[in-house]
Amino acid sequence: MAQYGGMRVSQGKLAEAERLCRWLIDQAGENELGLGLDPMVRESLGKAYYNLDNVLISLGRVDEVNNWKKALAIFEDLGDFWQQGAVLENAGTSHQFQGRWDEAVDLWQRSREATLKAGDAVEAANLSIWLAEVFLDRGRIAEAEPLFREVLRIKRAAGHAEKLAWTMLNLGRTAARAVRFDEAMGFLEEALSAFERIGARVQVLETEARMAECLLFQGRWQGALEILSAIRHREIADVSLLNPLLHRLRGYALAQAGNYEPSSRAFEESLLDARAVDSLYDVALAIDAMARLSELEGKTLPDELVDEGRTILDRLGVIAPPHIPLVAPLAAAAAAARAD
Repeated sequence: MAQYGGMRVSQGKLAEAERLCRWLIDQAGENELGLGLDPMVRESLGKAYYNLDNVLISLGRVDEVNNWKKALAIFEDLGDFWQQGAVLENAGTSHQFQGRWDEAVDLWQRSREATLKAGDAVEAANLSIWLAEVFLDRGRIAEAEPLFREVLRIKRAAGHAEKLAWTMLNLGRTAARAVRFDEAMGFLEEALSAFERIGARVQVLETEARMAECLLFQGRWQGALEILSAIRHREIADVSLLNPLLHRLRGYALAQAGNYEPSSRAFEESLLDARAVDSLYDVALAIDAMARLSELEGKTLPDELVDEGRTILDRLGVIAPPHIPLVAPLAAAAAAARAD
């Protein structure tokens, strides 16, 4: 039953997975750690705690992620190093979403140690994915890319489909930030095909969003809007964690199209969504977009909002947030020609 719940998580059927996990946990009653129960029953209970946190992260309810310590205690009692590594990796992810990046790195280091004790060097390479993501989000592209490429080599050799696809997604993001757009799209298309094959619907949506982002870096707002509109008209329940990104990208696409008022509304929606899922990084990126659009329009944001965004970026150690142009390059060139 716990494995079935985990399968539902990977398929993006999160509401069903949450029900299954909570049902399993309820069977333990007040014996939260399953003390005295058969080891197989305790293992199922530990997996239920782990999968429930995974569901909550995917739903953007990271403030509710509090089951990992129980799962960890169970797997420590059972001497299961591999599951300890998985639980610590997940806990690091929840801390990352909450903007507690240094704590996340510490949890991922513990995850790597446990996974290596289990004898799984390939799975331990996942640590490099998450560390590279932190480097990428901080704008330290030159440090992120070698880590992603090393993980790509390991995952290709091991045939780990999901993590291979995730690595290609991040290499696509990295190449786009490095202004290598054709290479970026190649990675993203590979990632999209891989996620579609394994039925990872949430990751499919994120990959499509990153393809729109790559187009927006180039000022190709028409193609980006087509992708984002297709996502909006699809069933996207259970993916609230993606909403800040989707609304932010839509805001940039509308700004590049010269539609500043709806662009401003999209950025405001992104900020609200980011606050709702407790994603500090997305809060800061939404405020940054709002500030840049206000400056373009000759307006100003409230000082306290601007200060909040800067404080978050400083706290997270971000040296260079993603800089998507608000004005498409062709439009900017035409405006410059008119000015001359």
